[in-house]
Amino acid sequence: MLSSLLIIASGVSGAVVSTDHLRSQLVAETTEVVAGQPLRLGLLFEHDPHWHTYWANPGDSGLPTRLSWKLPDGVEAGAVQWPMPSRFDLGDIVNYGYEGRTLLPIVLQVPADFDHSSLSIELEARWLICQEECIPGKAQYALQLPLARQAQTDPRWQEDFRRAERAQPQSTAWTATLNRDGEQLTLRLSGALPSAVAAAEWYPLTPRLVANSAVPEWQASADGGELRWRLSEFFSGLPPHSEWWLRVGDEYYRLQAHAAGAPAVSGQ
Repeated sequence: MLSSLLIIASGVSGAVVSTDHLRSQLVAETTEVVAGQPLRLGLLFEHDPHWHTYWANPGDSGLPTRLSWKLPDGVEAGAVQWPMPSRFDLGDIVNYGYEGRTLLPIVLQVPADFDHSSLSIELEARWLICQEECIPGKAQYALQLPLARQAQTDPRWQEDFRRAERAQPQSTAWTATLNRDGEQLTLRLSGALPSAVAAAEWYPLTPRLVANSAVPEWQASADGGELRWRLSEFFSGLPPHSEWWLRVGDEYYRLQAHAAGAPAVSGQ
């Protein structure tokens, strides 16, 4: 069953779109737009209990939420600033994504010479929402924000944007090297690692490297340590660089790893 709705609204937030097991809404952090200043928007999802949508790497199945914009000339939308996902274990299948109330932030760059009286924004979003079964959905939204010399924060969405900020993983200055060893992948880390890194929950942003259901083995060393995973059944070779996210208690981190023999990357 495919859900498709068109919502057109004037003002600082569109109407709530109700589709299968999901309510969604395009919202703006401020009530106005200022020429030459970035504008932060958010696609706000409210999932039914036990249903989820997907992260940039959905894991063993699923599809990430996709956004398509229609904006005035000169206005550009950045990539989704994905919050830290959750892990969903469904037997032998492991997925990464979001449940409950989640806001996906996106920053629009508004040029300094933008001289219209208002900014018209149109968005089409497509997603896959799953429990045990999966349902594709889509919706279209529109916002119109007045141009002003100063923008005021919209209090209705302030906590949603703050929560999304807190869920952004912090970059690290660790050195990370990735190496294949037979049917395993080894990630070697060095630097000022958190003390509880051995108990971290790992999320590979780069897909098809490791088996998502595998729990990595951690071995400490004098300058850091290494993790060993079983290879993904879809593994086709080491990329020169890969990105990894990890959750250590209430702290979130992201790191760039380089394949053995490739130039090193520190942090992001």
